[in-house]
Amino acid sequence: MSQPSNKALPLSSHQLAIVRELVGASIAQQDLPALESAYRDFRTGMYSLKAAFEQQILLEKETDAKREVNP
Repeated sequence: MSQPSNKALPLSSHQLAIVRELVGASIAQQDLPALESAYRDFRTGMYSLKAAFEQQILLEKETDAKREVNP
């Protein structure tokens, strides 16, 4: 699974709208670089968590398959 880069790319208009809705427009305007960084950190964490869950599911499926073959 490919993880997106955590480089300092600006938020898309959709992402910015979500952030503004969550924190308020005035806060988003006051410290946009910090919000962009926090958003990227959050997304990186979510991709990492997703990868960990996918790996766990794969291991469970492999274990279940082995149990079916060798009961």
